[in-house]
Amino acid sequence: MPSPSSRVSVRLKRAAAAERALLAQRRERIETARAGARTELERLERELADIDDHLALLIRLAPGTADDAQPTQRNGHALPQPEPAVTRMLQGPAMRETAVRLLVEHEPPVDAIHYRDWYRLLQEHGFAVAGKKPLAVFLSQVSRSPVMRKATSAGVYALDRDAAERLRRELSRLEAQLHALTGQRPDRQDGGLHTRRRELLLAIGRHERALDEALRGLSPADGDGPHEAGPQRNRQP
Repeated sequence: MPSPSSRVSVRLKRAAAAERALLAQRRERIETARAGARTELERLERELADIDDHLALLIRLAPGTADDAQPTQRNGHALPQPEPAVTRMLQGPAMRETAVRLLVEHEPPVDAIHYRDWYRLLQEHGFAVAGKKPLAVFLSQVSRSPVMRKATSAGVYALDRDAAERLRRELSRLEAQLHALTGQRPDRQDGGLHTRRRELLLAIGRHERALDEALRGLSPADGDGPHEAGPQRNRQP
């Protein structure tokens, strides 16, 4: 016959197990809600970028109004001002690499920045973004940079100065997995091995391109700019 203490222990264990199950369910609901909130924030940021870009265009088309003296503020960030004389139009990877280069070479160092401030920094250095909605295009591009990650504040991006080394490690891991599959013979009734090899090859290609871009953005610039340097996979940032 179990002792009173053992019965209490069983009851406590059951209660703890039930409590863990409830907390796990609650955590899952909160994580789902957080993911939805982040998606909504990103949608609102893109919408704001679109509106800000449209307002900036109207200011350029009709300058000299009373509103021009005090640009509209949202979340503490002024709307983009009319662009200075453009020395180069940017798009695609060249835009991302140039934008990253401006942060890397900025004095004092910049490790986190709101995308509107980042866009103005690009303009101040004589660059322009190709597209009908430059600010929205800029946000879409820089959010895909392999050396940038989202910060805790909406619209703020943080510079990951260790991105190149992280990508090297991940690339080595993927290549080791592919090498391990090389000697295996595929099962005639199962195409899983071919599928896995194809997935690894695609992932390796993505990581190689990301590493090349990270090196061009984070390494000392050569020649006319970071976007003109070729792939330098073994180069240290």
